Amino acid sequence: MSQKEEGVDNTNKIIATYHPERKVLRKLAHAEREMLFQMLNHRKAVEIYENVLGGFYDEVYRKVATFIVEYTKSHDDIDVAQIIALIEESDLENREELIKELSSLIYEKKSHPQYKDQLIDELIESIRLEKNRIFEADTLEQSLQGKSELEKARIIKEFNERKFKSKKGGR
Repeated sequence: MSQKEEGVDNTNKIIATYHPERKVLRKLAHAEREMLFQMLNHRKAVEIYENVLGGFYDEVYRKVATFIVEYTKSHDDIDVAQIIALIEESDLENREELIKELSSLIYEKKSHPQYKDQLIDELIESIRLEKNRIFEADTLEQSLQGKSELEKARIIKEFNERKFKSKKGGR
């Protein structure tokens, strides 16, 4: 492992230690972005997104995916320039952000894995898992609001017991 890779790995560990939700969000964003790339390059990925996944957590990715899905309903091939033109013609306030994200995804120098059904299955599983983690954390946070310290401790204890049972049962 190079020094640069080691530094990135250490930074990621520090972030995860102090802000574990950021690690979840980064994993989720990475998986959603990769799925979006696959959708732009493989019609089958679009169909799987629409029929199996149904949506992304990230609003920008979700809106870009919606344009891709709508475009593929009336076109055989995926033409990114035409999708960008559709976004430009839309009345969305954040259309510039969508175009910027779509353009950066297409022109980035990062190499993406080749399309395989297994890759898509792994991306979908990762996205679902990370979305569930976020949902659990949000639900717990909402449950704790306005409660006494004793009540908070009870809720956290029950939450952890349910989580432990679900992990134990999943093995």
